Amino acid sequence: MQMITPIQIELYGDTKHYLVSAKQGDRATRFIQVELMAYGLQFEIPTDAVVYANIRKPDKKFCYNECVVENNRVMVELTNQALAAAGTAYCDIEIRRAEDFEILSSASFTIEIEESMRDESAILSCNEITAIDKKVQRYIDEILNTKPYTSIRIFNENATQPSEQWTEVTAEEMGGTLNIFPGENVSVDIDTEGLTISTTGGESITTAELDEILV
Repeated sequence: MQMITPIQIELYGDTKHYLVSAKQGDRATRFIQVELMAYGLQFEIPTDAVVYANIRKPDKKFCYNECVVENNRVMVELTNQALAAAGTAYCDIEIRRAEDFEILSSASFTIEIEESMRDESAILSCNEITAIDKKVQRYIDEILNTKPYTSIRIFNENATQPSEQWTEVTAEEMGGTLNIFPGENVSVDIDTEGLTISTTGGESITTAELDEILV
């Protein structure tokens, strides 16, 4: 049940008015398919670029949302927050690449948001930044995709025999997967004060903090 409005917008020039219309409070149904143009010719969006829609809502709040590029066209979702306030919204498309070293923005265009017959007090307008949410999620995914250790070696300095100094403990025995990443040499010291996990970086984790490294 998607309503897709196709438009062309130049990377240069003045604001284009009345290109898009939508209804206040709609959710997950309104999209704009933007074809970026450069002097009348279709602009080729770099494959390594990330594209954002920067929307200033009628109530002066904003949305800064990451978009999907399909067949060299930018799909802008008009989220519930983008349509939270009735009136005229302004939008431009922003292309970023090379760790934000290169930034290119389109001309702006307006979105006419028709007032809903529902109680406006039930539609709370606020700022929305899904671009940060997605960037954080990508960072989390990278961490989760890093292969964790499934066991650690425990060093007991009080052991009387060399063969008893080191003991391997699996993640199952510790209660979960150890969230310690390759490149960190981990040793566990047992002394009269309890268990301490130390890394080569000089950081240490006591038994009271052990749950923080278990998944």
